[in-house]
Amino acid sequence: MRSPDVPLAIIRRPARSATQSGPRPRHWVLEFEPSRAPELDPLMGWTTGDDPCRTIRLQFPDAASAIRHAESQDWRYIVLAEPRAAQAPAKS
Repeated sequence: MRSPDVPLAIIRRPARSATQSGPRPRHWVLEFEPSRAPELDPLMGWTTGDDPCRTIRLQFPDAASAIRHAESQDWRYIVLAEPRAAQAPAKS
């Protein structure tokens, strides 16, 4: 039976950071959609929250492994498709 407390899991391949010139990472990550909005701490002005799944980030070698793990835990999930690589225009 699926737990109503677990938010939607998002499976995706991370983009490379702006400071890297190499290829994007080969691994896939499973993260959770935020289930609660963050709050502003009135004293310090920091952003705070009580979402227990916010800090969970699991890495997998491929999308199939991440999907198997989500299904074994009975989590709802979506897989974000990889963006297609931009092709350079043909030279004339």
